[in-house]
Amino acid sequence: MITPNQDLVFANIEPAAKKDFEAFIGDAKYSYGTRHGKKYSTLRTLSGACVGLPTCRLSYTDSEQFLPELVDELEAMGYGEIAESIGITGCERQCFRPGTKSIGWVGQGPNMYMLKIGGDEGARHQGIPLSDGEKLYFRQVKRNEVATVCAALFDDYLANKQDGEDLGAYNRRLGPLGVLNKLRENPKTAPIAAKGAPAPFIPESKFLGGTPTVADAAAANA
Repeated sequence: MITPNQDLVFANIEPAAKKDFEAFIGDAKYSYGTRHGKKYSTLRTLSGACVGLPTCRLSYTDSEQFLPELVDELEAMGYGEIAESIGITGCERQCFRPGTKSIGWVGQGPNMYMLKIGGDEGARHQGIPLSDGEKLYFRQVKRNEVATVCAALFDDYLANKQDGEDLGAYNRRLGPLGVLNKLRENPKTAPIAAKGAPAPFIPESKFLGGTPTVADAAAANA
């Protein structure tokens, strides 16, 4: 069985056959659950993509081929065991639903992707683009800049999160404008953040400022 999150589930295996089955899928020649001889990291396990180019003729760019390379780069930076997810899709149809991931990337053209933040895998919150209320930002991030942006988001989250707060919740608390300002302040992402563009839509203004913190909510109810 293949799940909506692209997990493959093997069911109804007889207990007596379990060891043989595990040995079969663990055979090195199949490379199941490994890349370059190493077991999948947490980040790689939780992330995914649609097929993109060249398989999908509707796609603007590749996604399935890009994701392993992106995770390779992030693992080399030390983010392999962060329990967050990245979703990449080759066009605005968003077949992999990147808006339900901690970080979503939506293909906009050849080797160009738009950032979405604030999603969660329970689909209770859909990721949205970064906007200041007038323009969209990080709308056409180059392929070779995507890892830099992901790293900046991870670093800010790890340094400032509240207890029990995942990346999606943290970015929802900041709001798109808050996240945008953080990326503007980061020397590595500031040049990318400077490129705003008019867009056919802007997220509703009520989302721009972020959601109240736990402390804010407690103070309001005091």
